[in-house]
Amino acid sequence: MSALLSHALEQLNAHGRYDEEGDVFLMVDAGYLADTLELHALRAGHRVGVRFTPGRSKPRDIVVGHLSRDWLARTCVNTARLALGYWDPERGIRVWARRATGGFRSKPSPTYTPDMLPKGSIKAQAEALGCSPSTVRRLRAQIKKEAA
Repeated sequence: MSALLSHALEQLNAHGRYDEEGDVFLMVDAGYLADTLELHALRAGHRVGVRFTPGRSKPRDIVVGHLSRDWLARTCVNTARLALGYWDPERGIRVWARRATGGFRSKPSPTYTPDMLPKGSIKAQAEALGCSPSTVRRLRAQIKKEAA
């Protein structure tokens, strides 16, 4: 059920929005969310070998991975209701903002080589390269190591 709840919260984060007045509104309801969860469970169950069958599940069937579709439908409805109770729209907006800025922030840091060091003190070299003094010290140590 925790996997279904996580998926439900992801769906709510994806479909929750603010209107012009700053109020939160959802573009999904509990029924749509339950249907989405059921489809997700069917696909995930197929990948791991769980079969959802018509009729009731007996304990021996559950052990071998056969579950009732009625049970799945009830579980998905309950999980959708639970997710709607747990969902925090502010968290969804924060997650969306982090994902939106991720592409801009995930730049590789520049690579400095000993050949790039200009003449001068550690402070002057760090300012010239635009790096920290510890980076300059590491480059100087690398030059000494290569010279030895």
